[in-house]
Amino acid sequence: MSDSEQKSTNNFEGPEKILEVDFVPGIGPANGLKILERSTWDSILDLARAQILSVRSNEFFDAYVLSESSLFVYKYKVFLKTCGTTTLLRCLPLLLQEAEKAGLQMEWIGYSRKDFMFPGDQVYPHCSFEQEVSYTKACHGPHGQQLMGGAYLLGDMTADHWYVYVADYCERSCKSSLDRNVNIMMYDLDPSVRRIFYRNANLALDEDTVRARVESGIDKLIPEAEIDDTMFEPCGYSMNALEGEAFHTIHITPEDECCYASYETNIHCKSYDKLLQDVLGVFKPKRFTVTLFADAAALDTISVEPASTEEVLTGCTDHAVVYKRVAHSNTSFKTDYVCQMSNFVRSPVDGKRVAMASVVEAPIEKPLVDRTAAAKKDVDPVFCAVSKPCA
Repeated sequence: MSDSEQKSTNNFEGPEKILEVDFVPGIGPANGLKILERSTWDSILDLARAQILSVRSNEFFDAYVLSESSLFVYKYKVFLKTCGTTTLLRCLPLLLQEAEKAGLQMEWIGYSRKDFMFPGDQVYPHCSFEQEVSYTKACHGPHGQQLMGGAYLLGDMTADHWYVYVADYCERSCKSSLDRNVNIMMYDLDPSVRRIFYRNANLALDEDTVRARVESGIDKLIPEAEIDDTMFEPCGYSMNALEGEAFHTIHITPEDECCYASYETNIHCKSYDKLLQDVLGVFKPKRFTVTLFADAAALDTISVEPASTEEVLTGCTDHAVVYKRVAHSNTSFKTDYVCQMSNFVRSPVDGKRVAMASVVEAPIEKPLVDRTAAAKKDVDPVFCAVSKPCA
């Protein structure tokens, strides 16, 4: 990214902006959004300032690895998450327009994000949550009317917190819907983990991507899934995985000053305990936030919600690591959709119960980070004309 796009080239905003748009099933073409051509998605993503690097598909959805995070396209749902100083919400008007032209009818929009690490680096319309809500509400929803929705804050404003905007136009009963998304956002990864995600100049990109996937243990997290992943220059890693109707996605920013990794999935599980333990075991963060977005009926199928547990134990008995919950928030939208968020911190060494080897957190030697993917295109001149740094 150029200096004009990112004020501090050493700081990369790992925490993603997330947009989900759902359409009424059965209205419009049989394949729904999947009929949209690649050029249409390119145009939509150009407005978000992201580009497609690769795509994998199965009978349920298309999964795109982007220059900044991921896009998943189902017949009647699109899920887009972008990191850095992308302008995610700028793609919403064109996305809604193209969907309407295809004969689809929008019924639900959700936008959410964690608090930014470097909020002053963001550009319009992401300079503040208030600005994001105003921009979203100015978009046209069903019947050409401006979007109506509610804005929510989960968590302590002075600590890790989560912003959510929801516009719900669903008129059908969703009492049997089992949709859910679990997102694990991790900070201050162990130095031994961070080193894995710097490019090895002696290996080709594909070889180095496999090296990072295997060396980190990511390959063992979802062994049954089809994986599409890539490393970035000079560091960073993104992965999409397709497992039936479910997606998994991982994004890693390993730099000392902005270390972050996320793991998100919509897979249906009765318990997410093992998934949470396995993910934390791979990345070894000092702290993490977990969120659960779910239809009310989905909660009835989950024995223990991942954000509701008070303690997470990872590792073996003799070398266990304990994460303690320090905050929990819960809210409902209308009567059929729930959002939960919890923050956890790694506990200090506790004699007999936890035996953690001490880690010397020496700075990682690395070049100045530009994080420009080789496959990126030049920035859309339309964006340059309208974007501006936050005041």
